[in-house]
Amino acid sequence: MWFKYKEIESHFVTSLPGVGAVAEALINHAFEVEEMVEKDGDMEMDIKILPDRASDAKSVLGVAREVSAVMNLPLKDEYKFTTTKESARTTIEFSAKVISDLVGVEFSVEDIKSYLSRVGVLVEGEETLTAHIPAERQDLNIKEDLADEVARLYGYANVPARALLAPVVAPVDHPDFILSNQIREFFARGGFTEVYGYSFTAKGVVEIEKPLASDKAYLRTNLTDWMSATLVSNIKHSLFPKDEVKLFEIGNVFVSEDEEQKRICVAANISLQSVINELKQEFNITELPEIKKIEGGEVVELLLSSLKAKDGAADLSPFIKSDVNYKPVSVYPRIVRDIALFVPAGTASSEVGEMIKQNAGPLLAEGPILFDEFTKPGEDRTSLAYRLAFQASDRTLEDAEVNTLMEKVYKVVKERGWEVR
Repeated sequence: MWFKYKEIESHFVTSLPGVGAVAEALINHAFEVEEMVEKDGDMEMDIKILPDRASDAKSVLGVAREVSAVMNLPLKDEYKFTTTKESARTTIEFSAKVISDLVGVEFSVEDIKSYLSRVGVLVEGEETLTAHIPAERQDLNIKEDLADEVARLYGYANVPARALLAPVVAPVDHPDFILSNQIREFFARGGFTEVYGYSFTAKGVVEIEKPLASDKAYLRTNLTDWMSATLVSNIKHSLFPKDEVKLFEIGNVFVSEDEEQKRICVAANISLQSVINELKQEFNITELPEIKKIEGGEVVELLLSSLKAKDGAADLSPFIKSDVNYKPVSVYPRIVRDIALFVPAGTASSEVGEMIKQNAGPLLAEGPILFDEFTKPGEDRTSLAYRLAFQASDRTLEDAEVNTLMEKVYKVVKERGWEVR
């Protein structure tokens, strides 16, 4: 919502310290200020009032009171407010120790009374404290809410970091969690990629009362259907026809309103028999599941409970690549190009690939991937072939655009004395 700085300032006894200081105080202690714009000789602020504060802060007076609270600046008498016992919506009993323990800062009773009075909360008592909550503050209902009010007015940045207290009882991992990670380690060693399917589907047994869409009206009864379609999609987007696509998922299915099962599904464009045999041996599966033929490959689905966990926890750290960052996947088609060239024998293929990558431009989405290398006996040159994929995030590329990019690569190759085949 947009609020005018001068209208907010008119509620105060003295001038405010400036729109920048007010915005910073609100950001640090209350709400996000998305934008500040100068308009008609005034400054307007776009303040994002959270839904739980709509009852008290979605007005100029409400924002002025919030500025007063977070900056500890006095309002004019006609705009001040503190609830009374008679007008309070509810009461909350607590103690200064409870608030101090929750926040991690030692607060006195007077500190707490002072902070909460800024937001119109009347606090009575010395040992056991009673907070009388204004009708407008629908978000204050438990002692943790009061602790949050004290903390934000004190300033989150002022709360010192400290280690959490050690639990009285050491946490115990759920057996399914241990087993699932052991299965992840097994498949990761074999070059499989974990995928996560949708729980909602167009058909099923358990119907959603208020589905988001007609194709998401039921809970899934198996993992195979979605996995089969995902395998085909990944094969379709492979750079080379013979690329191996190997996927697995660990997820829940809903076979009835009373029964939910955790299952494993594996799909690949290679034979799964040897993989399942190894899985059986490593996890003591008593009965091998059926491997089904599907478009593009094979799929198998089995109950997690049919596998037995091994001793010790799985070590997934070798498969975690901290230097890999997510980037959005383009919905637009890509254009694939190959480049083959002769280079002097002994030239590193990685050096050639890096040169191509540096000159292919920002639309290069994948590659260059070396897919052929050959040196004819007796010759002093080597043939190298690379595949590149170009793709834009905002449009469908045209051949002419990619041709221009490839011409730049060809030019650099020739300048290096290499021959394009």
